Amino acid sequence: MASSPEKSSTAQELKEQGNRLFLCRKYQEAATCYSKTINRNPSVAVYYTNRTLSLADCKHALELDPHSVKAHFFLCQCHLELENYNEAIGNLQRAYNLAKEQRLNFGDDIPSALRVAKKKRWNSIEEKPEKERVRLCDDNSNTLTLLSLCHFSTTFSVREPSRATYLTTHYRPEV
Repeated sequence: MASSPEKSSTAQELKEQGNRLFLCRKYQEAATCYSKTINRNPSVAVYYTNRTLSLADCKHALELDPHSVKAHFFLCQCHLELENYNEAIGNLQRAYNLAKEQRLNFGDDIPSALRVAKKKRWNSIEEKPEKERVRLCDDNSNTLTLLSLCHFSTTFSVREPSRATYLTTHYRPEV
């Protein structure tokens, strides 16, 4: 259903007002403007990505426009806050690939966010006890188990050779 030009114009004005409020760090007021924008014209993905207060907004924006770099980027930010690091990394990689395909220049924003997400994922794994780390990567698939074991053995052999030995001698998946 197409919206009337007057309705779109009003929505666009609200979006611009929201952008100005956002730049002034008046986030709640900006979110209110973006919500009004969405109410006026709910079929424009950009309006949802501007509001991006929730995972649901980002997902809805992607339903409207699956090629939205901005929606993938903000969905990553939501996943990072929820500590869903693999999902965050997947969204960033998708955003990066889409930006390349669309010849959009985001500078180092996406690669930088990708490095941060990978570091957070790594830190969350490093904080777990040794046996739990191996279990985190094991989903009862022998292939994944072996890959996990190789990954952690390599990591431990550099940092702590005794831990690598423990893993290779005590954790042997059936093949």
